[in-house]
Amino acid sequence: MRTISRLLTLAALSLCLTAHAAVDLSPTLHEYVAEGTRNRELIFADKTKGEQQRKVSYTPPAQWSWRGSPALLVLTPPNVAQAEARIEQAALPAPRAFDEPYARELVERVIGSLPAGSQNVVVVEQQENPVLIGGEPTFGVLLSYDFYGQSFRKSVVFLNLPDSQLVFRFTARKESFAALEKEFRGSLFTWQWAVAR
Repeated sequence: MRTISRLLTLAALSLCLTAHAAVDLSPTLHEYVAEGTRNRELIFADKTKGEQQRKVSYTPPAQWSWRGSPALLVLTPPNVAQAEARIEQAALPAPRAFDEPYARELVERVIGSLPAGSQNVVVVEQQENPVLIGGEPTFGVLLSYDFYGQSFRKSVVFLNLPDSQLVFRFTARKESFAALEKEFRGSLFTWQWAVAR
């Protein structure tokens, strides 16, 4: 019964995600005024092959700076040292549901991504759907660790697309983490796919 449930979940996930695939994370800035307020969003190209061209849009936290390349977007908050958000993309051989074995694998991957020499590593939280991105399911991990005498926190949110995985990471010193991570996590709700006009 459990195997059938997993297969149905995987099939549903595959159907839901057919509209979204690889994204070129080199951004184009789009600024606009709405209700007297100047707004900005980043536009990315959707690299889905054989489908109608789409654009991907994302509104980063206000005042944060960014730089991007095809597989990586880096965002930094103003006037805060040792704080950084990274949106990365990697190939995904096949769509995967966030079942228990895969969740364990992702937690181990996040732990393995910590800087060499990290100490007192604690998995503070792991959660299904900490945020829906583009209406799609996600999996999140929150770690605390010490590095060269300073305490850090790192949050990671995984979004699986049909042929790629987007990974949303935020790392900062413990004292500045909560407010900045809330800002970054809140911005993820703005990630959207739309048909290009």
